[in-house]
This record gives sequence, structure tokens and C-alpha cells, in this order.
Amino acid sequence: KILEFQTRKLEKKVADYIDEKYLRNTNFTYEKVYRASQACAPLVVWVRSQLKYAKVIKQVKPMELKLQGLQRESKELKEQQDKVETVLNELTEKIKSISDEHKVLITEGVRIEDELKNVAFKVD
Repeated sequence: KILEFQTRKLEKKVADYIDEKYLRNTNFTYEKVYRASQACAPLVVWVRSQLKYAKVIKQVKPMELKLQGLQRESKELKEQQDKVETVLNELTEKIKSISDEHKVLITEGVRIEDELKNVAFKVD
């Protein structure tokens, strides 16, 4: 069971029970347990470490949730940015195309104007 222990799934009431029943007990120290059983002494350290880790996890949990929310928001904003950039590129291409067309029409207009002046000059 120890190898399968998952600190993230440790319930608060269980952690509180272990803390109250064992960790606050002055006889539940590495040294005292070591005198009784050299094999169990490291488990005292392990249990204390797991409970400390569980407390850290509980403190970090809101930050993890906030981070996940911010990552989702970032992804959505990136998708929006990509869409806006696509529209911007399309509009830029349209503007360039219209500008090129405008230049051609202006050139054509100037040519027609010159031709009209020549015709008017010849008619006079």
C-alpha cells in the first residue's frame, strides 16, 4: 500500500487524524521509534514528509486551478489572435490589390485625358 500511496488523494480528515493521533505524540519521533524498530523509523520520517507535502499541495491547489484557467484563457486569446491576424492579412492583400487597381485606373484615366486633349486639339 505504501508504494501505491497518493498524497494528492489524502483527505483532510485523515491527515488531521494522523497529525493529532501520531505526529503530536511526543513518542512518535524517529529516535524513539528507531529504538523499538529500525525498520519502522524511516516510516516516521516518511509519514511526516507526506503530511507536510499534503499541506503544500492544498496550498498550491488554488494556484494550480488559477494557472489552468489562465492557460485556457491564453489558448482562447491565441486562437482569437490567429483569427484576427488572418483577417488582417486578407484585408492587407485586398488593400494592395485595390491600390494596384487604383493605380492602373489612374494611369488609364490620365491616358484617356491625354487622348481627349489630343482629339480636342486636332478638332480645333
